[in-house]
Amino acid sequence: MGVDKEEYIRYRISRSEEALDEAQIMAENKHWNTAINRLYYSCYYIVDALLRKNDIKHKTHAGTRNQFHLYFGKTGLVDRELLQYYANIFQDRQESDYGEIVHYTQEDVDYLMPKAQSFHLAIKRLILE
Repeated sequence: MGVDKEEYIRYRISRSEEALDEAQIMAENKHWNTAINRLYYSCYYIVDALLRKNDIKHKTHAGTRNQFHLYFGKTGLVDRELLQYYANIFQDRQESDYGEIVHYTQEDVDYLMPKAQSFHLAIKRLILE
């Protein structure tokens, strides 16, 4: 049984917003690596919603990133700065979750948080067009 496409998109947008809130809570509690994780997932969820809206198939996190770059980066639908941010936060999350010893800082999170918020808003606008 498949989920209704519009319902799925709304759900992923909501999850993106929740992950942004979670990142803020983690930052307030000085859990920097977890804040990075939540910033990444906020971006991942909103990109997943965009791809679903456009019936673009993807299976993995790397596949999601690649399809996003292919269909929205190379076509110029998404600004290069936003594309670079998504690539960077993907890498930061990989390092944070799977790196041997990685310690993100308040400065890292303070720098990335507004970028994640801007990313979320820009991609949400594309979804709602």
